Amino acid sequence: MGHPSWVILIELFIGLGWLRAATEKIISRDWWNGSEIQEFAVANEDLTMPWFRPALDGLLAIDVVVVVAVVLGQLIAGLALVTGIRIRTGLFIGMTMNLVFIMIGAIDPSIFYLILQAALWLWLFEQHVEHRVSVKSLNILIASSVVLVIISAPFVRSLDPGSVVEDPPIILVTYGISIGMSCWVARQRLLNGSIQERQPPRAG
Repeated sequence: MGHPSWVILIELFIGLGWLRAATEKIISRDWWNGSEIQEFAVANEDLTMPWFRPALDGLLAIDVVVVVAVVLGQLIAGLALVTGIRIRTGLFIGMTMNLVFIMIGAIDPSIFYLILQAALWLWLFEQHVEHRVSVKSLNILIASSVVLVIISAPFVRSLDPGSVVEDPPIILVTYGISIGMSCWVARQRLLNGSIQERQPPRAG
């Protein structure tokens, strides 16, 4: 049987969102001359994660490559999600771009895209027939989420409920904790399923 209805809903919503973003850039002259990227970086300069600043400066130095890479990434992510072809590749590209946008300081709507795509990826992991591959991948994600929390936590500016939604460090800490715990639950479900499959049936 194909994907459940809730998966198709998220795939289409996120996929069409990526295709819209790519189309917007393709028809924008300011995008192709690099001015939009520079303006985007300047507008979010105060919110950019300090440890990401050197990488961002390096990306801005090769803005022509970044201009093309972002459009291609959004097209690939969008087409993969809408068609269901190479969906893991599309999710990886999309989530990577959203994480980069948040580290630059642009939280909305990247965090919502990130969470929805993570939900799709967790569902795919739990459907994977090769449990060992999925468990190994989930272990990597759990470790990565711990690293994300550790490198982001020292830069949290405030725990005020009214301002945390605009603070990239606390958003990354919250995301890291959430994805780490979710991956742990998915890992345990896979391991428990494997154990049950290996157990001999009880005599009637």
